[in-house]
Amino acid sequence: MKNSLVIIGCPRSGTTYLLRLLASCHTLGYVSAAQNTAPNKLLRSRDLRVFNTPLLGGIRYAKRRYEHALPVESWAFYNNYLPGFQWKIDHGGGPKINYKTEEIDAFRRAVDGVLKESGRQRFLFKYTDFSRLDLLYQIDPTCQVIHLTRHPLSVIFSYSKKMERGEFNTWNEREAWSALWDKKLFAIYHEYKEALCEKALAGCLWAFFIRKIKQDIRVWKGRAVQTYVYEDLFASYAPIKDLFKNNNLTYNLGVQSFLRNNKPVVYNYDESLEKYRVFVDSLINYVE
Repeated sequence: MKNSLVIIGCPRSGTTYLLRLLASCHTLGYVSAAQNTAPNKLLRSRDLRVFNTPLLGGIRYAKRRYEHALPVESWAFYNNYLPGFQWKIDHGGGPKINYKTEEIDAFRRAVDGVLKESGRQRFLFKYTDFSRLDLLYQIDPTCQVIHLTRHPLSVIFSYSKKMERGEFNTWNEREAWSALWDKKLFAIYHEYKEALCEKALAGCLWAFFIRKIKQDIRVWKGRAVQTYVYEDLFASYAPIKDLFKNNNLTYNLGVQSFLRNNKPVVYNYDESLEKYRVFVDSLINYVE
């Protein structure tokens, strides 16, 4: 397991879209939906070979056919080899970092198995919330890390909508989350929670995770972390091509097909910004 490519970021920052985009170049191995349901059955990674044909494979991937072979945020796979990797708010404290050597070795062997069965050269994966950079360095000190950020209002609106629809249980966990914050962030939340409800929680979670990730990046011992802003990255094809070049990836027919069929959504919040400006500014000041 060498030169793996890892995407980190706050929830609702576009990390899933970036994961699928990078995987569309067909040189990166990853945990598919099928593999994630059976972490120990590494033969399932052979499903990725359905995308190997340059043109037909790109079309299949872009049309989101063969859903079982598409990449996912593979919590079940992580947890199988690194027990407790997926941190739960009711566990208290923070993410587990003290793994046994044999557990890390088991994860590396599993990744090597995924690459062997899929016929790919490098491993691609992503996770959100905490950066886990300390653990990542133990697993693969040669990895390249991409930190994807997004306009806070984009995150706030998307995150809060998931809460309002009941798709995320975060709103019901708001007291547990706010208990993790320092006095300054808690004061911001207390000031806005009655007026903004889920949006106040989403905004403070954005600030909490972004600040933690930035702190981790400052002490990161590996290769320089690449930070991209979602809105800037997907403003045109040029920044995307630069990202591929910076990570030694081929901008091939599969990638082009994916972009044609799955255009990234970039919202303009100029009209909403004035309404939320004071709240957003307080969050940005906290992060910086």
